[in-house]
Amino acid sequence: MKRTALALTLILALLFSAVSGVQLTNLAKADPIVYTDFKDLSIVISSPVRNGTYHLSNVMFSFNVTKPLEWSTSLLNPYNPRVKLISVSYRLDGAIHGPFVVINSELNSTFEYSENLTNLKDGVHYLQASYSGISQSIDLNHPWLSHVIVINGSSEIVYFTVETEKIPPIISILSLGNRTYYTPDIPLNFTVNEAVSQISYVLDGQESETIAGNTTLTGLTDGAHSITVYAKDLAGNTGASETINFSVKVPFPTVPVATASAASVAILGLGLLVYFKKRKH
Repeated sequence: MKRTALALTLILALLFSAVSGVQLTNLAKADPIVYTDFKDLSIVISSPVRNGTYHLSNVMFSFNVTKPLEWSTSLLNPYNPRVKLISVSYRLDGAIHGPFVVINSELNSTFEYSENLTNLKDGVHYLQASYSGISQSIDLNHPWLSHVIVINGSSEIVYFTVETEKIPPIISILSLGNRTYYTPDIPLNFTVNEAVSQISYVLDGQESETIAGNTTLTGLTDGAHSITVYAKDLAGNTGASETINFSVKVPFPTVPVATASAASVAILGLGLLVYFKKRKH
């Protein structure tokens, strides 16, 4: 009798499992409006900044994984999505670090991770953060039904530069050359290869003029001139551009000449008038 009861229990358990399996399958194929795609987790690197330059060999690395707000449950959406991060990892210059296990840490809104990267060599580096775990969707109307899926995702790749050596910035003047300009106002356009804290220029050996960026040299006098642009990077290294030698030759104004010609004609006419008057006498 005991063996019969045990066998019956086993059969009922198998039948229940089969039915549950069918229901789980149907849940997985539910309407997308109801069934949430858990792969839409947002993972973003907040430090280092994209294309940033750091003048220390130690750089703080941090990223966060965020669950979208629209995952909240309601009467129209009876499925209660729960996300549990299992591990996080990152790839630095192609080398994988981790995974670092975060077991039974339910993601309600945002998960943050940070680490200090040490002994970085000078040059360009790249980082990519990743997460991996599971999510469970429970039907609030039928708590015994649930669907578990594996979730994973990666951030965008962030490139950054480490520069600990005293390397000055490189400045290139674009708008000026070693030639003659026929205007007293000339644009000064240039490029700098990195972020800087100060920019200035020296014209004709005079005092340095601080500027915010591209500018225009105004009121230049006739004759020879020279200019050099300087820039100081965030590490305090100062670089100088090539010195450009040029000349300015402003054309003689045409309006005063025309006025002078008119005056000459007037004087000449007056002279002829006096001459003819004298002949009459």
